[in-house]
Amino acid sequence: MKQLFTLLIFLLAVQVKAQDKIITVDSDTIECKVMERGSDAVSYVLFSDLSGPAKTIKYTQIHKIIMQSGAETEFTALNKPKVRTINGVPEEEVKKQNDEYAYWNRHAFRLSYGMSMGLVYSGTDWNKDVFVSYSIGLTPRKYLKFTLGWGHSADLKRSLGWEYWGDYRTFSSSITYRYVWVNRPKLRVFSGLGIGYLDTEAMMSDLVFNPSPLDYKFGSKEQVVREFNEFYGYSGILPDIELIGLEYVFREHWLIGSKLGYSTSGMATLGIGYSF
Repeated sequence: MKQLFTLLIFLLAVQVKAQDKIITVDSDTIECKVMERGSDAVSYVLFSDLSGPAKTIKYTQIHKIIMQSGAETEFTALNKPKVRTINGVPEEEVKKQNDEYAYWNRHAFRLSYGMSMGLVYSGTDWNKDVFVSYSIGLTPRKYLKFTLGWGHSADLKRSLGWEYWGDYRTFSSSITYRYVWVNRPKLRVFSGLGIGYLDTEAMMSDLVFNPSPLDYKFGSKEQVVREFNEFYGYSGILPDIELIGLEYVFREHWLIGSKLGYSTSGMATLGIGYSF
């Protein structure tokens, strides 16, 4: 009698665990109890809620039905997995070639904040800059970059025995063709060549004659003003030459970068950027 009771408990447990399965064309598994097979759809109740309402699914959405008895019926082939492409290159192919073209160009827009130094408009002083750029990939290592920039610098200067406060504001735009020499998941090294336009507004204030023991040359007020306008007030077309530059990614969207060259952004730049 005890053995019969144990066998009954076992059969009930098997019955509880037994269930039908519907495999969809997207490879999803529905654990259920099949109620009825119609001409174009199947009705079922979820195994997790056998007392719940019946649901239906069309045969065109079903790949296979596996009954609790083990019988299988196949209806429709599985959908091909969607191939994710980045700039037209399959992601798996990109990974296979160990080429980070997809990583760098997935987010074409970038907002950057940094500093630049250049003899064109700020002498040897650092300028604070904000840049917005947009990149278009051409090949895994070549792309075009369109950039708009705004800069500002203000500091105390000395010239010919005179002391004054200089305020510099810049607007720049450029288009640059870049070639990436080193392309790694976290690091890339590049060079570039292009053309840009720079508009500079330079203002002088609080000009006073205040000679220093270190001054070895003196001049008139008019001479100081003239040299200031000639040196800092440049506006016009400039080449955009990136001799060498590097960018390092320290998070998925964040990077830090620096470059040396001659361009609307100066002779040297250092900044942080966010791609989105």
